[in-house]
Amino acid sequence: MSTFSVAPLPMAQKWVKANQEYHAAAKAKREAEGWQYSDTYEGATLPLVKGRRFRRFGKSGWYKFIEYTINPKGVEAIVCFGPFTNKGAPKTGCGFGACAPEQVVKVARRVGQTEHEERVEQIVTDKKRRAA
Repeated sequence: MSTFSVAPLPMAQKWVKANQEYHAAAKAKREAEGWQYSDTYEGATLPLVKGRRFRRFGKSGWYKFIEYTINPKGVEAIVCFGPFTNKGAPKTGCGFGACAPEQVVKVARRVGQTEHEERVEQIVTDKKRRAA
């Protein structure tokens, strides 16, 4: 069984800007309500920074750290994207999610691109070079 990955179509620049403004306004509103956001989380075995992979308790695969949030009631959450295989390919059901910081079991030492992401990037650049 093979999995197919379809790249999203590029969005018009005016809509990209509109989306960025909308999300910035929504985040500012939440911060005014008492939400706290951080790009790092220091409570794991290694510090979680944007893009670093980690494993969750009771879940298979690796997840990528997005941000650490605390809501007005004091509930902490780690926003992540995954699951991925060891080589970095998305697994079935891959998407955004959140988990409690206590669910972080193992943190990958390396931060950055996986073999799969590097290969995809290489294929895309080769196609662009051939088209030009």
